[in-house]
Amino acid sequence: MGIKYDVICKNGSYTDKTGAEKTKWLKVGVCMDTKSGALAIKLESLPVQFDGWLSLAEPRAKDNFKPRGNDELPKSDDDFGNVPF
Repeated sequence: MGIKYDVICKNGSYTDKTGAEKTKWLKVGVCMDTKSGALAIKLESLPVQFDGWLSLAEPRAKDNFKPRGNDELPKSDDDFGNVPF
């Protein structure tokens, strides 16, 4: 069984650098082909404000994947001492 599609849903919106409003998408599961040739969907999560619509998108290549927000993580153990709580 191989993953054919990512299952995604709308999860709000944001404004890009040019001022255009864009849709935020959240991956909530995967769609796989089964041994019998059918498709099966495995949902892993759903956002709180879910409108009932899911979309299928081509999976992203793993070698192009870049986690978001890593520049905000502490660089060393010493940086954890500066946490404000």
